[in-house]
Amino acid sequence: NPSTCVQIITIQDTQAPVVSCTDFTQTFEGCPDPIGPNTPDGTWIAVGLDGGFTAAAGGTFTIPVDLACVSDNCSDLANLEFTLTNSYAEDRSACSVTIVNEFSIRDECGNVSATPVVTRHTIEDTTPPVITCPADVTIECDEDDSPANTGMATATDECSDPAITFADVITPTACPQEYTITRTWTATDDCGNPSSCVQIITVVDTTPPTISCPADVTVECGDSTAPSATGMATGTDGCGSVNISSTDSSVAGCGNTEVITRTWTATDDCGNPTSCTQIITVVDTTPPTITCPPDVVLECGMSTDRAATGSATGSDVCGGVAISSSDTSVPGCGNTETITRVWTATDECGNMNTCTQIITVVDTTPPVFDAACQVDLTFTTEGGAVCPAEAMISLTEGD
Repeated sequence: NPSTCVQIITIQDTQAPVVSCTDFTQTFEGCPDPIGPNTPDGTWIAVGLDGGFTAAAGGTFTIPVDLACVSDNCSDLANLEFTLTNSYAEDRSACSVTIVNEFSIRDECGNVSATPVVTRHTIEDTTPPVITCPADVTIECDEDDSPANTGMATATDECSDPAITFADVITPTACPQEYTITRTWTATDDCGNPSSCVQIITVVDTTPPTISCPADVTVECGDSTAPSATGMATGTDGCGSVNISSTDSSVAGCGNTEVITRTWTATDDCGNPTSCTQIITVVDTTPPTITCPPDVVLECGMSTDRAATGSATGSDVCGGVAISSSDTSVPGCGNTETITRVWTATDECGNMNTCTQIITVVDTTPPVFDAACQVDLTFTTEGGAVCPAEAMISLTEGD
């Protein structure tokens, strides 16, 4: 005869899943400023056959979480659930932040893991700005080489407004006013990430200096035609010093006169020249000097030729001198006369000067009687007596 009784055996699951995971960490490139913690909403999500889930920070920075490090004595991994229980920011700065997410694991019996699954999303800004240099440029040496004239770099950054600076390296050339500026532009964001580009500024001197000629001038022959007497050109240059030089070309005139074309040239340190012309006219308006021979007195019958009475002499500072003379005569007794001899000195430009020489022809010699021609004459009266009277006798030359 049988007899039965019932025993109730209750199998319970009171053990929570065991989490042995290390923190899931990953670093992302991005702007940390707008990224904040997630907000737990209490929703439990099944792990599923994939055996894990994806944790996110800032919506786009995701870390795959493999729950192979989670075990449960009763439930399969696929039947476990997870939920976000805590989220907070760690080590926040202008340049980086770490978002920490803590997930709890629950088995099918509602047992919740004591240790969370932790993800650490580090978002940091290590990307330099994007910089654009102004175009290379060539400027004259008297132009402004500052960015206001040669251009400014521009830059953009995903996370902040970059600060833009520049540094110049100057490379000289043979011409002191010409050089090359290598301008390195640098854009730096708030996290100190730099980005650079190079602009080449070529400084040239192709502009000639300005020059001002002295006025045209007329000088007397014999006066100095040197620049110290006729004037110096002046010049200025926008970039440096100026060297002044001159060359002459001449067209000859009468005597030593001439027309000088003086070309003045101003040359700057880079060899750029500019010129102007000055006309210097050398004239001869000054008559020559003349010296007459002394006045002379000649006895009638002596030569009055120039060889006997002397010649005038003359000189001129501007060339040769021609000497000429002309006579005028005033007759005196017999063959005597007074000759006025006008001497003239004429230079090569036709300027004349005169002086006067007086030649006096005199007769101081008495006539000479020939003794052979002498006769004694006796005058008597009709009675034969000698006349006691004076007689006047006239003789003619040749008698």
